[in-house]
Amino acid sequence: MSTAAEEDPALTARKKTTRAEVKAALKALTQEEMASQSAAIATHLLAQLSCFDPDAARNRSATDRPLRLGLYVHCARLSEVDTSALLVAALALPRAEVYVPVVDAPDPAAGRRAPPSMRFLQIRSLADLAPRTMGILEPTDRTPDGAPRPNLETHATDGPLDVLLMPGLAFESTGARLGRGGGFYDAFLERYARACDEHGWPRPPAVALAFDAQVLASGKVPVGSADRNVDALVTARGGVAACTPEGARACAKPRR
Repeated sequence: MSTAAEEDPALTARKKTTRAEVKAALKALTQEEMASQSAAIATHLLAQLSCFDPDAARNRSATDRPLRLGLYVHCARLSEVDTSALLVAALALPRAEVYVPVVDAPDPAAGRRAPPSMRFLQIRSLADLAPRTMGILEPTDRTPDGAPRPNLETHATDGPLDVLLMPGLAFESTGARLGRGGGFYDAFLERYARACDEHGWPRPPAVALAFDAQVLASGKVPVGSADRNVDALVTARGGVAACTPEGARACAKPRR
């Protein structure tokens, strides 16, 4: 996502250097280390994130709107935190809608770089996913019966996502986030925040999942004006750490 601030050569250079350093750190992780950390992160989230409490979901009244969760499907090639267990848990929740992103590649015939484009489509099972962008599993555009798959931004008109789980490349405990350079999540978060404000809805907390090697010291993550912070950060070592009041509310332990 291009802005005047991000076109500054010094910022661009810092981002390039930081991305290279973090990618090298991720490459040094073994498959066993990534699997272990991913499992610990899933355990932290399922135990602490309020929206994953099956009893709370089950007790929603018939007049309540569905619980809405946005999750990503991890890409092993990019060394992202594995979300398989979280997707299975989310799909098993009663009266819940699960939305997963689809990245739309810009049309080469446009002549100039098109803005980043990402949609969140509803899935009802893992069978609704198929390899697409970079081989990443994404929702098919149509359901098995041929109908258009529900799009979050046009289908869910009675309320917003309750939480959005997202990846990234580098993070700080403050919530600063550096992506991989496509700007897809930043563009979606900006657009969806505007829609929530227009409807008078609370903005959904953005919760990032990260390996320990992706969390840098304060001030080490270079960000521009278009880079959106996250509300909570989840790691194997640190567990679920809120970065904002919105993140703290989302991460409140379910009451029994």
